[in-house]
Amino acid sequence: MNDLYLKLTGSVNIPEELEIRKTYHVSIEGTVISKLIQDNEDNSESVYYKFSPTLVEILKPTGEIIKAKDKRKDSQLTRLAIRGYHLDNNLQEDEEDFYHRVQVAIRHNLDSIIKFLKI
Repeated sequence: MNDLYLKLTGSVNIPEELEIRKTYHVSIEGTVISKLIQDNEDNSESVYYKFSPTLVEILKPTGEIIKAKDKRKDSQLTRLAIRGYHLDNNLQEDEEDFYHRVQVAIRHNLDSIIKFLKI
């Protein structure tokens, strides 16, 4: 039987301080950015998924919600979204080539994209 692990990495900016030794409920939305398979040498494997947060909400004991800010730049988020599409659709094309092709298509079709968004 394989062991599956989720490794949480990264950080987000929060707008206020938290108290030490208090318990908080944390809701995290993010992206799995890598997968590592380790042979356990007993006919099983340990699979590690590296998870990076994009949206974090912290529920304070008072019921108030603190919304964290994603400190990544829009270009990094776009790259992650394109990478996610590539992985979700099991594309055979090299990931970096696919990323470049999508970026070229975005630049080439920028007028249409902006009109579609009605900006």
